[in-house]
Amino acid sequence: MDQAEHGLAKVMRWTGEIDEALAGCDRAIDGFLAAGDDLEASSARRTAAVIHYERGSWDLAVEHAEQALQGYTRAGDLHGKCGVWGVLGLAIARQGHHERAERYLRSAVNAASELGLVWTTPTPAGHSATST
Repeated sequence: MDQAEHGLAKVMRWTGEIDEALAGCDRAIDGFLAAGDDLEASSARRTAAVIHYERGSWDLAVEHAEQALQGYTRAGDLHGKCGVWGVLGLAIARQGHHERAERYLRSAVNAASELGLVWTTPTPAGHSATST
């Protein structure tokens, strides 16, 4: 159920139903945590962070991304940390904290390189900027 809720939240984001998407993320997070699945809760928190970033709600994006990062760190999930470092760095940069943002963004780029990934980041318009 929680996976479906998280998936639906992503679809709601793509179709522009932002409030519904965020509510779905919240329900998914609550469900995952109730089931003891911190890693999936972190994934839903990352989705919420991306949505808040796209909306221009930098403080909420940072809050959700920091929570996701904690979960990915506890799980030892470098792939998850890579993605959330990107969102966190961009949101912190939007807050005007450029040196701190650069540390997160460099961590994302380094982890992506280590994992052999193409790194994509959300933009406020909802498109992706891609780096290799």
